[in-house]
Amino acid sequence: ALLSKTGVGSQTELVRLLVSLNGAADDRGAGSSKFVRRGETFRFRQRDGRMVPFHRFGPADGKPFILFHGMLDGCDLTEAAADLLDAHGLTLFAPERPYFGSAAGAEGTIKSAPARFACDVEDLMDHLDLPRAGLIGHMAGSIYAFAAGAHLGERATAIISVAGGVPILSADQFTPMSPRQRLVAYTARYTPKLLPFVLRAGIRQLDFGGEENFMRALYEQAPADLAAIDHDDVAEIVASGYHFTIAQGHRAFEIDSYQVVRDWSATVARSTAPVTLIHGRHDPVVHIASVEAFAARLGNRAQLCTDDNAGQLIFYSNPDFVFDALTGAGGRAGAPA
Repeated sequence: ALLSKTGVGSQTELVRLLVSLNGAADDRGAGSSKFVRRGETFRFRQRDGRMVPFHRFGPADGKPFILFHGMLDGCDLTEAAADLLDAHGLTLFAPERPYFGSAAGAEGTIKSAPARFACDVEDLMDHLDLPRAGLIGHMAGSIYAFAAGAHLGERATAIISVAGGVPILSADQFTPMSPRQRLVAYTARYTPKLLPFVLRAGIRQLDFGGEENFMRALYEQAPADLAAIDHDDVAEIVASGYHFTIAQGHRAFEIDSYQVVRDWSATVARSTAPVTLIHGRHDPVVHIASVEAFAARLGNRAQLCTDDNAGQLIFYSNPDFVFDALTGAGGRAGAPA
């Protein structure tokens, strides 16, 4: 299937294609200055000695939620979303995951990354003196939100997935993706050792100022998302998220790419918090049918909130819808203490 999707006739040709894409791509170090930053930025020392950066948005005394960023979106909010936090009385704490942005790397296998980050979140909540909090997973961050829910137990009052990934039970779930996204998905699932070639080629494009082309290619089959990025604020946030991901090279994206193409249903089953799935009907990456099926498997534990006019960028294009649903999710679980 991967050979068919990429239009090559053999594994040898596929390797040649990936090598040519890689070309002169160079390893990057940390320190990109292209991140957008709203809110306040802090650091705390995690149990293994790493200093973990995190960002706070909203009023200091609002209902607390931990925001788990995805693999291309970063930790920032649009101005409209940030303003809504005050209106709804919500406070978001967004920790950076290892290898993203300025966060140090962490020892361990790729497979164990969500479980290990759950410990970081527990340490963050202890640092902030938060007995309980809601968990918001944005895009690929949904995997990490469910892993944290499994680790935290009753300390997690709710799990909210915004444009989130779902467990992959069949490769058919890749079908609605754009060609570029399918290439990454099939490579990550079936030939993960080749993934760095694809990812470093994308880094090379971004290094040369190709944010606009990168966005257009990513959302070429999603008119709702193309319309969203025509707004300067959204385009700025999305482009900033790309640079946040590649600040230290391809490692962060490689780890998440492994996670999002696999069946992580067992992680979901280990948590008991109520689940709210907030999704755009025109999401080009995680098709609404996959989300509906996931909600059905969760039964009474889950509530699905669908925006019929949004795509994957629902958090940026319609923050009113997201925060209305999020506030309802907090009510379902009881106000976080």
